[in-house]
Amino acid sequence: MRALFWNIRGFGARGRRDQLKDLVRSNSIDFVGLVETFKDSFTPSELSAIVGMDRFQWQSLPASGHSGGILIGSNKDIFDFVAFDHGFYWASVVLSHRSMNALCEFIVVYGPADHSFSHLFLDELSIKLESCSLPTVIGGDFNLLRCPLDKNNDNFSWSLANAFNDFISVNAIRELPRGGARFTWSNHQANPIRSVLDRVFLCPSWDALFPRSSLFAKCIVGSDHTPLILDDGSIRNRPPARFQFDASWLSVDGFVDMVAAKISQSLSHNPRSFGPLDDWQSCAYALRKFLRGWSRNRAAEDRRSKAFLENQILELDRTADSIGLSDDGWAVRYNLEAALLQLHHQAEIYWRQRGTLNWTLKGDAPTAYFFAIANGRRRRCEINSLLINGMRSTDQSVIMAHVVDFFSSLLGAKPPSGLSISPHLWSSGLKISPEENASLMIPLSDQEIWDVVNSANLNAASGPDGFSIPFFRKFWPQLKQLVCNVIQGFCLGTVDISRLNYAVISLIPKVKGADVISQFRPIALINNFAKFPSKGFANRLSPVAHRVISPFQSAFIKGRFILDGILSLHEIVHDLHVRKSKAIILKLDFEKAYDSVSWPFLRQILLAKGFDGAYVHRIMQLVSGGHTAVAVNGAISNFFANGRGLRQGDPASPVLFNFVADAFSCMLSKAARCGHIIPVVSHLLPEGVSHLQYADDTIILVELDNACIANLKFILLCFEAVSGLKINFAKSEVMVTGVDRAEALRVARLLNCSLGSFPFKYLGLPISPGLLHAKDFAPVVAKVGNRVLPWRGRYNTNAGKVALINSCLSSLPMFLMGFYRLTDGVHAGFDKHRGGFYWNSADNKRKYRLVKWQFMCKPKNLGGLGIINTRVMNICLLIKWWWKIMTVGADVLWFSILKAKYFPNSNPMFAPARRGSQFWKALVKVRPIFLEHVKFCVGNGSAVRFWLDWWSGDAPLAVSFPVLFSYCPNPQISIAEVAANNWDLAFRRALSPEELEEWQSLSALFPVLSEEADSVVWPLTASGLFSVKSLYSRLIGGTTSARFSCIWKSKVPPKIKIFLWQAFRGRLPSADQIKKRNGPGSEFCNLCGALENSDHIFFNCVLAKLVWSCVRSWLRVSWNPSSFSDIRTLAKTLVGVTKRVFWVGLGALCWALWNIRNKFTIELTFPSKPADVLFKSCIFLQQWRSLTKEPDRDALDLLINKIRASTSQISGTNPAV
Repeated sequence: MRALFWNIRGFGARGRRDQLKDLVRSNSIDFVGLVETFKDSFTPSELSAIVGMDRFQWQSLPASGHSGGILIGSNKDIFDFVAFDHGFYWASVVLSHRSMNALCEFIVVYGPADHSFSHLFLDELSIKLESCSLPTVIGGDFNLLRCPLDKNNDNFSWSLANAFNDFISVNAIRELPRGGARFTWSNHQANPIRSVLDRVFLCPSWDALFPRSSLFAKCIVGSDHTPLILDDGSIRNRPPARFQFDASWLSVDGFVDMVAAKISQSLSHNPRSFGPLDDWQSCAYALRKFLRGWSRNRAAEDRRSKAFLENQILELDRTADSIGLSDDGWAVRYNLEAALLQLHHQAEIYWRQRGTLNWTLKGDAPTAYFFAIANGRRRRCEINSLLINGMRSTDQSVIMAHVVDFFSSLLGAKPPSGLSISPHLWSSGLKISPEENASLMIPLSDQEIWDVVNSANLNAASGPDGFSIPFFRKFWPQLKQLVCNVIQGFCLGTVDISRLNYAVISLIPKVKGADVISQFRPIALINNFAKFPSKGFANRLSPVAHRVISPFQSAFIKGRFILDGILSLHEIVHDLHVRKSKAIILKLDFEKAYDSVSWPFLRQILLAKGFDGAYVHRIMQLVSGGHTAVAVNGAISNFFANGRGLRQGDPASPVLFNFVADAFSCMLSKAARCGHIIPVVSHLLPEGVSHLQYADDTIILVELDNACIANLKFILLCFEAVSGLKINFAKSEVMVTGVDRAEALRVARLLNCSLGSFPFKYLGLPISPGLLHAKDFAPVVAKVGNRVLPWRGRYNTNAGKVALINSCLSSLPMFLMGFYRLTDGVHAGFDKHRGGFYWNSADNKRKYRLVKWQFMCKPKNLGGLGIINTRVMNICLLIKWWWKIMTVGADVLWFSILKAKYFPNSNPMFAPARRGSQFWKALVKVRPIFLEHVKFCVGNGSAVRFWLDWWSGDAPLAVSFPVLFSYCPNPQISIAEVAANNWDLAFRRALSPEELEEWQSLSALFPVLSEEADSVVWPLTASGLFSVKSLYSRLIGGTTSARFSCIWKSKVPPKIKIFLWQAFRGRLPSADQIKKRNGPGSEFCNLCGALENSDHIFFNCVLAKLVWSCVRSWLRVSWNPSSFSDIRTLAKTLVGVTKRVFWVGLGALCWALWNIRNKFTIELTFPSKPADVLFKSCIFLQQWRSLTKEPDRDALDLLINKIRASTSQISGTNPAV
């Protein structure tokens, strides 16, 4: 582990960030402690530019005015963050060192330059050290000397030195001897003063933990302080980096043409070609070699130039330390330093332009760029220690050997059990038909292959060959014929795909602090090329699987959904409870299910299912021809041949595993038909239900019977033996209904698993026979709150917060809301966490909530921010079930159960809620909303109510003919019943002449009935199919607001749109809004003394009036707006490009005014020139230029030039400067 302590003298200083990046990367820094950052906060783009995206955990202490500020960062591979603390002169973090399995504390200090405060500084630090019980390191700028040798002149204070030395002695800390530069500070004069101000101290327990710690001082460049690098003395062998095609290379000028030419050259000059696969491997080898060299050479010259200058500076520093330097020598030294800083500055400009542009334009929009930063796509999966045979090991070679041994054993072939499945296990109706076989045997077409490539996830990790999806997409014109020849050759049996089928297993911890190999989930990173045929075969196989795989399986099959199985289980559990049935609910846990599948067993299943032998051979080539290596901390093991298993990461694995699970399903179904086990709810379904499956998540449902338990155990053992899968009975659990606890415990002992209780979790949802209350959903509410914690303080723009609220915080409960109707208290809990995340500060201190949450949850076209209203969304998701009930096939399992329970002989629209489950009662409660919006297409008329349902015109007949309806004795009568009575409706009294006319109009609407069932259409969508979005838009209600439409359409960054939205609402934190909420400060403008509100800031303040006088000059108009209402009126007179550029310009001017207003209101920093606001707005417009449409850019450039001219005219400078 290496730590950097540095007084950086301004994080934003010229070239400083590039210096910091070089220091961190070239010295493999794992901890960063910076002082004098001069910054209050840091954007994600600023931090990621130093160490890459989401590699470090950051904490900061804001600067005080134009001085101070501390920034602390720790490598997530090495440390787990525990706690942050700070005083006035120090900040500290407690970290868990992962490989040492020990806690330690880092204290970063910045001592006062004014020595009258030195005693306060030492006293505060002493108090902190007294409370430290962990191994502690203290480093930073102490601004104190220990002895005269610490300075190169005689100006020395013994009293301060004695106080400092006493502090060191009393606190029993040791200064770590320093190598490298003799002095750590210089005043950069011709004959400079140099001294030792920066130090690192260790406490005794740190010395015991890291006895070989050392310290090195780099040369002073840029900052007047030298960086200090602490090394804990441990040996770190970093493996060589694997080749990975970097998608960012595609943006380098000339790169695409260069690589395209290289591919064409490689494919046209391959004298040793023995087929398309040889051509690809030759081309891939040549490309990897070429791109490795190109990427290294791209940065090598810059590194050499920096190293050359740094070595010259070091040499001069050594001369100064030994014999001194003349004035000319110091001048040379400073010139070299300036040249080195210039190189850093140039590199920083490039990366800042690239990073700032990305962050400005995409950083708070819901884009892949934003979520990559927000969620940290590069997961921290380093394994620093493992428990091996009960002993903890940190030796990387031992860890690697153990991991390889585990997975080579897990994935290796097992001796045959001697058991096999019958070739006649499935009936002919559940086998592949000859027509389906013929279709599957046709080679994948060029279009199918391109569809696979084009639909692949651009951010998917690449396999051992390093070629990513963006590579294949970008160079498809050059690679198309080759890729298609390889895949089609494989389909025809002329290409052995196993030569591509290599994978590296990446280990993802299942639990925090995983230290046992079984606690890691293996994800196979397969070569993308090898995944193309696999995905193509899976696409072809999916519709066939829907027909031939048991309805009890609800995973990874088109038309089946995860909630289908949950609903079936929920209704079965409810029925068992209501009938007090004695039954067993066994929740099975398969150990490493995918990795354990026996290949001979898979082959037997496919053949028994009726697949053509040649097709089975192709499938087995995809599955069994591979080789696998394991990645541990960046190091890759040797490849070993697989002997079994379906790799997680292979597109064909989910559907193939479904066939494996279907064999188990068939075994249970046959056992039930033969009476060996007794399925439950046989009174609802003829054959009952003996099991439910979602991939390997299996629930077995049988009646309580000793013979049944014995037979079930036998079936489980047989399936284990024949399939290779192993049931982990220790993690499996059983729930027993209708019996006392003693009997339930007896059953659990017979099945060798633990006894569970209600509610229990299935596929993430709580399942209970009784009513679930708010406390049962509290974990989901807490999960929403916990999800906020990693983001708080990192994404300060409101637009970024809205994106995260909708994509993550609102989506977390979506799965739950799709099944249960949640109480208002639960929704209030969601709103509390979401609202707190949007409004509160980084440290979660409550701040002013300037806009009501109910307004923020309205769609943008209704004047809100489009944040999801979870109450309305909950209703919409439940109503989706009614659409499925009305459109699903009668053979679907969950529908069959609902029909048998609640509407066996009637229409579901008429079924009562009485004695229903929690799900059914919620469904009945929202049914009127469904009926209000759905339109019926009349078939036989039995499912459509004549008066109350919408089947004709634009509304139900009860609404269209209210007078006639009021005389109807039976409002619930169906169309079929009316037709059966010869369309004669009995009214409670005779009709008047006017009413008879109405009756004639109604009679003209009578439909012609048929034998077909009634159907439904969804009028809210053009397709007539239900969508949650359309219903949500209707239910959220309100009148479309044109007030904000131009804001949302404007071509400015998302954060500016939300800023303008608040400004137009008058809900910015201006003085009047803060005073209204009893906040601190004056209600008057700090610049002109008038009462301050949003309109004053942007239109009536002296600075704003200057801006609008310039606007009048630019546009040659007489505008003099005094409020945002005036702006809306003025904007209505504009059209086309003028209107679009006007809104961009308005955003830039308002944002500039707001920034300058905050400077003089909060920091009391008044603008040095009135033209500053124009200068800032010009910078914003230049940054946003790429957001505008191409035809509008000339007009925007004209506006920018006018602003520049006005700026120079006001400030008296050359506009070209």
